[in-house]
Amino acid sequence: MAEKIEFDPKTQTKAETKAETKAEPKVDTQAQGSAQQPPFATFAPFTFMQPHVASAAWTKWMTESVGRMTAAYEELAKVEARTVVQAHQAVDEMARVMKATVDYTAQLSAELRRLSLETAKKTAEHLTPPVA
Repeated sequence: MAEKIEFDPKTQTKAETKAETKAEPKVDTQAQGSAQQPPFATFAPFTFMQPHVASAAWTKWMTESVGRMTAAYEELAKVEARTVVQAHQAVDEMARVMKATVDYTAQLSAELRRLSLETAKKTAEHLTPPVA
């Protein structure tokens, strides 16, 4: 008993069937001439490469691939949205810190001017003789 493996193009699976082998009578190939069938005519190892089968498989693979890419890009969009929010928060924080720095620098500059003017007045008082 021999097993015959066939490929079902609709389900894209292999179907095994058992078939009994019968002894075939020998045929005189010279008497039949060109009607002889090639010895490996039923051997089709590349059934999946037939256009209708390959097209269905290719379509399935591409559909799945596009689905996975879509899911990945949706996740990437979520991560990117969180990144943009964090970047905006960081920029806002840097702006707040820079404004505070500018304000503090202005305070220091005003204090420096006040102290230097006060020091100049005291120096002038100490170096100027009293008016009689």
